[in-house]
Amino acid sequence: MKNIAIAIVLVFFATTTSLAQTEAPDSSDIKLVIQNTFSAMETGDSVLLASCFSKEATLQVQVNKNDSVFVSVVPIKDFIAKITKAPKGTLHERVVSWDSILIDHNMASVWIPYTFHRGDVFSHRGIDAFHLVKFKEGWRITSLLYNMYHWYHLDIVLIIPHDLHNN
Repeated sequence: MKNIAIAIVLVFFATTTSLAQTEAPDSSDIKLVIQNTFSAMETGDSVLLASCFSKEATLQVQVNKNDSVFVSVVPIKDFIAKITKAPKGTLHERVVSWDSILIDHNMASVWIPYTFHRGDVFSHRGIDAFHLVKFKEGWRITSLLYNMYHWYHLDIVLIIPHDLHNN
């Protein structure tokens, strides 16, 4: 009986240790959607980019300007159109770390520090805050809010409306 109890404890610890060392399938699927988003931005693939977002998705840009905070809403279709008009291979968003992926059933929140490069030239850095929902088709981005620092190197008209960029 003592040997059975020891075996059960060992199996328990072996199972929990191996589970802790492997990534949850949903976490991998969520990362893939976000990586596909960045890949589509780089290659100008409008079909792949659109497939990463739900039809009702929102894109918001938080901007600090003249000691004020603005939040600009950009329709996803406009974002996709502007991104795919950029020369292919010039928009590079790089994930700094995958520190925060929170999942509850069919809902997820991901907080990603990033750097953005136009070609090989650093443009800005910031935080991407994604919200995703798992539909029948898989995980889709329903909301993206991001901010930027050191964006003076980039023609922000690509993403931010003129009224925030030109004032």
